[in-house]
Amino acid sequence: MGRKKISPMWKRYGAEVRKRREGFGWSQGRLGEKVSLSSSSISLVESGSLKPQSDHVHALDAALEANGTLTRMWENFSSQGLFPAGFEKFSDFERNAVELHEYHSVLIPGLLQTSEYARAVYVGTRPWTSEESIERMVKSRIERQQAVFERVDRPIVLEVLDEYVVHRVVGDKAVMKAQFEYLMSLVETRKLRLQIVPRSTRLHPGLSGPFRVYVFQGRPTIASCEYFFDEQIIEDEEQVRQCVSTFDALQGEALSPSESINLVKQVQGDLHG
Repeated sequence: MGRKKISPMWKRYGAEVRKRREGFGWSQGRLGEKVSLSSSSISLVESGSLKPQSDHVHALDAALEANGTLTRMWENFSSQGLFPAGFEKFSDFERNAVELHEYHSVLIPGLLQTSEYARAVYVGTRPWTSEESIERMVKSRIERQQAVFERVDRPIVLEVLDEYVVHRVVGDKAVMKAQFEYLMSLVETRKLRLQIVPRSTRLHPGLSGPFRVYVFQGRPTIASCEYFFDEQIIEDEEQVRQCVSTFDALQGEALSPSESINLVKQVQGDLHG
C-alpha cells in the first residue's frame, strides 16, 4: 500500500468501497479480514487517504462482488497519472539520487529509451491504450530523462543489461539503430556507464528479474524491483544490501564497458545486413 495525499479521484474510489461494504452490513474490520488488510487500512482507503495496490484492488472487488467495477475505477484513476501507482515516488528518487544502479533483462530501461523505442514498448504492452494517451506517456518519459541527464549535478548512472536485450528488436530495425546510437551517445558524453552480461553466463546473478538501486547523499540507499503492474520500493536494510550485492555480482559477470559498447556496435552493424 502507498500513502498519498487525498485527491477527489481516490475519495470517489473510497466512497464506492464504503457504499458496497455497508451494503453487506460489514464493519471495516470484517472487510479487512477478507482482503488481508487491517481495519485502519480499510478506513484510509475509504477516506481516499490510501491508494490500494493492485493485489488488494482485486481482492476488494471480489469480496464486495463488484464485478470489476472497483478494478476498472482503480485502473482508470491510476492511468490518469500516465504511469502505474507510485511512479511519482520513483521520479522523485531519480531526481534526487547521486547514483542510479539498474539491471534489466528484457528491455532497454525507460530512462535510456528513445521516443520511438518507448512508443513501440507502449504499443506492444498496452494495446487497449489510445494513441493520444501513448503520445502523452512517451512525452512524459522523455521529460523524465531530461530531469535526470540535463541537471547540473546529474547522477552517476550504472546500467547492466542482459545480452538478450540488445538482440531483441523492438519496433523495427530503424528503431533499434536509433536506440543504439542514443545509448552510445550517452556513454560518449559520460552520462552512462553500460555493461552487458553475455548470453554464455551460466551462473547468472540476475535471474530474479530487473531492479534498481538509488544512492542518496545523506539518506539511506533504497532499491526497487519491477512486477507486472508496478514497481515495489525496497527499504529494508538487509534486502537493499542483497540488491547491492547482486548488482556487484552482475558487474563482475558482465563484459567491460568498452567490450559492451563493441557488442552494441556489432549488433547495430548486423541490423544493416
